[in-house]
Amino acid sequence: MIRSKRIRIKKELLEMKQFKADERVMMMDLNCLSEEQQEFYRLRRLETLEKKKKGSVICGTWNQKLVLNSANVNLALTF
Repeated sequence: MIRSKRIRIKKELLEMKQFKADERVMMMDLNCLSEEQQEFYRLRRLETLEKKKKGSVICGTWNQKLVLNSANVNLALTF
């Protein structure tokens, strides 16, 4: 019982860390970066969006943030 609770807590902490890392990449201003760096972060954004579309994160608020972030990313990638 205690072991399964520890595993669940570790999993939740890992998901929160990943969410924060993903959110940082999604919200990053790419204008001050070189073309190569911009391409790297654009690809990371696309990978993150694909991961989220497949439902790899359990976070309940992610879907709401994903809609906002994907709109921002699409605009950023379009311009």
